[in-house]
Amino acid sequence: MQAAFPNPEKVLRPGQFARVRGVIDERPDAVLIPQLAVQEEQGSKTVLVVGDGDKVALRSVTLDERIGDLYIVTAGLKRGERVIVEGLQKARPGMQVKPELKPSTPAPAAPPAAKPKAGG
Repeated sequence: MQAAFPNPEKVLRPGQFARVRGVIDERPDAVLIPQLAVQEEQGSKTVLVVGDGDKVALRSVTLDERIGDLYIVTAGLKRGERVIVEGLQKARPGMQVKPELKPSTPAPAAPPAAKPKAGG
């Protein structure tokens, strides 16, 4: 892959390198969960969710790539389900809890697309 971008202040010099992330695809209805909510048990990834009647349930999830401190969930959770991110040490499946909703952190903005230089 090759890309061109302006470097007027000569910050990057020949022989240097950089890690670059670009948008490959978009997933407008993706379910994102914080990395803190994910536990690994015997090779499988699990999360604790607050279900009906404010009872804790253990869910196995399938995760895709990480974006910042959020994982994309491809299976195991539905949009709008409440995931426990604090107090994981105390919560146990079947336990009654008093959940407190915290605003979700917005996903990191995608980097702007590089514009090719005219006449280049």
